[in-house]
Amino acid sequence: AYISFRYIENLFSGNGLVFNSGDRVEGFTHPLWLFLLILLRTVGIDAHQGGILLGFLLSLGGIALAIRWKSKSSSPLFLLPALLACHDGFRDFATSGLEFPLTFFLLITLLTLTFQQKLHSPFLLGTIVSLLYHSRPEMGMLIPYYFLWRLAEIRKLEWNWILRYALAVGLFAGLYHLFRFVYFHDILPNTFYAKSGGSARYADGLNYLMHFLTYSKFFLLAVAATAAFALWRFFVSKQQAETGESHRAPLVMPWREIVLIVLLGHYIIRVGGDFMGFRLLMPTFIIVWF
Repeated sequence: AYISFRYIENLFSGNGLVFNSGDRVEGFTHPLWLFLLILLRTVGIDAHQGGILLGFLLSLGGIALAIRWKSKSSSPLFLLPALLACHDGFRDFATSGLEFPLTFFLLITLLTLTFQQKLHSPFLLGTIVSLLYHSRPEMGMLIPYYFLWRLAEIRKLEWNWILRYALAVGLFAGLYHLFRFVYFHDILPNTFYAKSGGSARYADGLNYLMHFLTYSKFFLLAVAATAAFALWRFFVSKQQAETGESHRAPLVMPWREIVLIVLLGHYIIRVGGDFMGFRLLMPTFIIVWF
């Protein structure tokens, strides 16, 4: 987090958006989070305390959004915050001063808009996925992902939808790329080249995944219990339907989210994870949790 704080202090000291004076290198991967911290600093709130407070509020806001959405169904609401509260990674990064709370809030906003729904709001959808991209770089995969899913969904080129989606992506993702090229003289942050290396690191990535699961024991237990409850409810509903007691609609698998989990999880495993436990897998975990 202090990498971002140093960029902010240099900016307010008149040295520009740099880590070292006179050296224009983009060493952060969350420009939207950095921008929010700059706004806090502008009104006199220190980036350290401001980052912790803003992260806490965004984390609570994301949970509140999810509970509000879930309250429309008969799902047991206590599972939503409980599954997060029992997870060390979520608790740590919710108030870390890093970008995860912003990513969490935007992801919940995206899922409440799209989960088992048709993609009918192109400008809003394009805006959210673009903001997600500027909170975490791998979230950029969501931009083509939702576009391609829409094409598969309606099986034709709907130019009105495409133009509105492209306008949002151009405004909220494209303009920063223009700034990046002019100011930092590159199209991707320096950390992308430092971390990617251009080769797959599946062994490191699988170790990273195993670390995530090993230190998520209570979460795994909760997931197993939830799966058992879902199976029990499914068989009870099926039995009731056979006896004429109920006419509930069949369960529908959320394929859009399942494929997204595989896509994001594979990317993180391929690049070898991160030096901070939990960090890169937390957004994927949130989609699983949802």
